[in-house]
Amino acid sequence: MTSAFHRVLSTLVFVFMASSFATAYGDDTLFDPVMLSTDSPGERAWQKSLQQLVQPHTDRSEIAVQLRNLLNEHPTLGTEENRYLLQCLDQTLTPRNVQPGTVKAAANGLVELKQYGCSCLLDESGQIDPRYAELARYGFEAVPTLIKHLDDERLTRVKVPRFNNCHPFIMRVQDVVGAYLQELAGSELRENELQICASYAVAKMDAAAWWKKASKEGEESYLVNHVIPLDEDSEWPNSLHLWLIAKRYPKHLPQIYRKLLDNRPHMQSWPVVVALRESSLTRQEKLTLLVHAAERENLEHRRAAFWLMKDIDHAQFVKLLIRTLNELPTTPDGEYWNCREASFANLVMETDAPEAWQTLKEVADRTDVGLRMQLMNPMNYRYIGDRNRKQRIEFLASFLDDQSVRDARDNPKFSGPCAGFMFPVLEVRNLAARKLASFFKAEISMKPNADWKPEAWAEYRYSVRKALAAQ
Repeated sequence: MTSAFHRVLSTLVFVFMASSFATAYGDDTLFDPVMLSTDSPGERAWQKSLQQLVQPHTDRSEIAVQLRNLLNEHPTLGTEENRYLLQCLDQTLTPRNVQPGTVKAAANGLVELKQYGCSCLLDESGQIDPRYAELARYGFEAVPTLIKHLDDERLTRVKVPRFNNCHPFIMRVQDVVGAYLQELAGSELRENELQICASYAVAKMDAAAWWKKASKEGEESYLVNHVIPLDEDSEWPNSLHLWLIAKRYPKHLPQIYRKLLDNRPHMQSWPVVVALRESSLTRQEKLTLLVHAAERENLEHRRAAFWLMKDIDHAQFVKLLIRTLNELPTTPDGEYWNCREASFANLVMETDAPEAWQTLKEVADRTDVGLRMQLMNPMNYRYIGDRNRKQRIEFLASFLDDQSVRDARDNPKFSGPCAGFMFPVLEVRNLAARKLASFFKAEISMKPNADWKPEAWAEYRYSVRKALAAQ
């Protein structure tokens, strides 16, 4: 066994626990997850305390007292797994004196980490735990120190949720460090992507062996050569590598982007687009690359490029978006609910250009009823706020006389949460009315349901038209 692992698991119903370094108990046996029933008041109190452990700003020393009192009051809670949790908690509470602004300080700060994930470095939302960003900014410089923390059993405040057969668990510092090193090394420290879910544990010996080779290559060369995985089946570029390249070596982003677009058309390109946005490349350099992407056949690459292009050169964005709209097929190859063709309606929602809205209307009129509804679907999404409200309302209102019927029964293309999926049979004009009603909630009190007769729908559409006329 190259390394051990534990999972301290807590949910509202179950608490799962497993010990990581089993050698702490004098053998190499891994502890199986233990499911605690919620019948006992002690077990319920234990669960509540575990949930408090991952909440920000809670007093861990008080929680440690609570847990020990529970162990004394309820002997059945005194399992090896629970005692191991207290052992980790005790280590977390032991102060360590480190110099601020150093790698050691960044590693020490992980005990207060609330959010983990290399992909969040390039998340369009821009949300990232500053403690993780502080660690990531050191790049290769942090590796020797982090290898020393691969047996650091202190707890963080990160709870990893259940994923398939992987139980939820509270990450320790060594788990965060292990996951970070796996991401930094790429495929060199893990056999497949699921390994990072099943276990974050990395053996010091394995990490040291990787580091011996990688340090000789150097950070810049290693990142550039590994940012696009060699595995042809890989769907994602390495987000941590991209983030570091954008911050330190932006001159390499053009070649990375072009390589992905031209040689790996099935790989997701939006992380590279976000890296471009965050980089110091000039506006013209970014625009040239985005135009190249917008001319690719792959619709996903176009979509990703447009989201940045709209902020760099809006006129070029509108021009190329219209070209893409006119090239859309009348029906997608796969299911409607997640077809890439429909996503371009979201991009039209980002502009007030009349020609873009007119083109979207023309495209919707010529497509089949399934795709037409998907193009209508995002018009009342909350994220857009009040931006281009008038154009969105006018677009939906133009379908209030469209009697085309979408019958989702026994049609596999309508599987999944497609537009109006709660209504197996739905007319386009009725979807338009439902979408429009969300703009006029105060004026329209009727709530459609799948059992409505044509007369009810007619009354509903009348109410919507009345609200439209009054605005």
